Amino acid sequence: MQEEISGPPVRGDAGIASLAPFGIGAGAPHHIRDAIASLAESSDQLGYAVRILRQGVCDGCSLGANGLTDDTTGGTHLCSRRLRQLRRHTIGAFTPSDVANVARLRALDPQQLRGLGRIPYPFVYRAGDRGFWRITWSEALDLVAKALRATRPERTAWYVGGGGVTNETAYVLAKTARLLGSANLDSRARIAGEASARGLTQVLGQGAPTCSFQDWIGADLLLLWGTDFATDHPEAAKYVARAKERGTRVVAINPVLDRGLEVAWFLTEPRSALFGTRLIDDYVPVSPGGDLALIAGVAKALLAAGAVERDAIDASTTGFDAFAASVQACADRDLIAASGTTMGQIEWLAQLVARSRNIVSVWSGGLVHGPRGADAVAALARLHLMRGAVGRPNTGLMPLHRHGGPGPWECGAAPDVYPGLVPVGEDGAKRIERHWGHDVPAAPGLSARDALKAAAAGDLDLLYAVGSDLDGVEPDAEALSAALRTLPLRVHQDTTLHPAMLHEPGEAVLVLPAQGRYEQRGGGTVTSAERRIRYTPEIEGHPTIGEARPDFEIPALVASAAHPALEPSLLFASSQAVRAEMGDVMALYAGVENLRKQGDWIQWGGPVLCSGGKFPGMPEQKARFAAIDPPPGSR
Repeated sequence: MQEEISGPPVRGDAGIASLAPFGIGAGAPHHIRDAIASLAESSDQLGYAVRILRQGVCDGCSLGANGLTDDTTGGTHLCSRRLRQLRRHTIGAFTPSDVANVARLRALDPQQLRGLGRIPYPFVYRAGDRGFWRITWSEALDLVAKALRATRPERTAWYVGGGGVTNETAYVLAKTARLLGSANLDSRARIAGEASARGLTQVLGQGAPTCSFQDWIGADLLLLWGTDFATDHPEAAKYVARAKERGTRVVAINPVLDRGLEVAWFLTEPRSALFGTRLIDDYVPVSPGGDLALIAGVAKALLAAGAVERDAIDASTTGFDAFAASVQACADRDLIAASGTTMGQIEWLAQLVARSRNIVSVWSGGLVHGPRGADAVAALARLHLMRGAVGRPNTGLMPLHRHGGPGPWECGAAPDVYPGLVPVGEDGAKRIERHWGHDVPAAPGLSARDALKAAAAGDLDLLYAVGSDLDGVEPDAEALSAALRTLPLRVHQDTTLHPAMLHEPGEAVLVLPAQGRYEQRGGGTVTSAERRIRYTPEIEGHPTIGEARPDFEIPALVASAAHPALEPSLLFASSQAVRAEMGDVMALYAGVENLRKQGDWIQWGGPVLCSGGKFPGMPEQKARFAAIDPPPGSR
């Protein structure tokens, strides 16, 4: 390793990858095809479909732009995931005869199940029945109420799925579960982001992105770790293109090259992508799970070259010497073997990092997959601290996971926190308890996966799921089926059918019809990957789907049926009333009560977290270095 690294940042090259217009035939996402097909599917509700696109907050990705306007960087926002979701909001209801034969339904894939139409009424599927039967809301609420009264709270579990669920719904469900005495509460948002949040928290004291999308544009170096933009975040590639226009060097670090980054195009960005545009300058292949070793190798090279911001480290961090010693003790051959790279690639990446002042790292599931995902995130945060690349514009760390934004987790759908990510049992939690006016569980509960294990063991009596994507909790189909068919009662609150509803019931499966996010009185809010809380309004002209009720209202109806004394605490007149309480209870979401019209948003924490080298969540407001243990590559 050379002893000194010097020179200006290495600039990126915004070159054309293909002369085919829009990159057609180059393996790029098919935005034009998706746009035409999606609007054709919704031709029976074309006016409403267009209003969704023009007025709603995107529910396809975690960028969450307002209508067709990208209010982060300007221009137009229209991602392919949003287009694929459009029919879910415009399709009509199925008829009761469509769900009378479960065997037929099980032969359909998830997309075909959704294509049957919206859930119009409450339905029940009892053990020994051929299929689902329509029941009244009164009968449905009575069924759940009897089950809740007949079991102990710790034998119930509550879950918020990914995509489409508003912050208000997650807040009310979290409050419902805890006022009923259950801390067995979880969300897809927590499951997707937990490793990232844990890694960031142990270093910076906060488990959230430290920067905004705008910071990508103007950075010297943009590192993309384990991303799959083509599938998960097609619109994020637009920000990469904007960054490249400003000369940002873009490096993808992944076991497999994301083809959506090698050649990308955009229906909405003709000036930057009339032809297929190469979005990455360099690609570093890394072994699955090898990111931690690669990061340690780069850190070791920076130490050898003296390319660290020692003044910032001494002023704003603790534990650097122990970290440095542990990195220097890692054998090169072990780092190479564990990372799947070469020493030349490690030294080359270290040079790019050392010659860059403004560095942004973005990652998805590829970085956190595996048992040491949180360690990899923590190591990446410390690599940024070595260069002073946290807490300033055009620098920072941003997890970008596929299952929507972190809103449900931040609103309390997690086993160990109250709304606002207040840990159970701390002073803030006592304030929440006083505001709610009831005692709530003072100890953490079961995660969703542990709840399913408890169900399989016969230790759970009721599972209540808002959104039914339980396969994301337990991907093993046999294990999931074993858990679900052991539960006496499963309750699925959703807009369309999902395979999780079709598993054999222990005693009964209850399906409750929910309104979509664009149908609920008072609108709703969602939180994007950059901590923006955006208001999405009720869209004029939305269809009336049978007896579907607002998402945020249904858990309150269920709890009140079981325990009428809870009704004043849980049954809100509108989503605006929910936001009023959220703004009072959740310091993190202060100001959410003022979001009332299309385009309204706030960003908790501001554009940049940890500004000025201050880390409020840490002792003495200093970030924490720590020895890497065990060292990458050790056996």
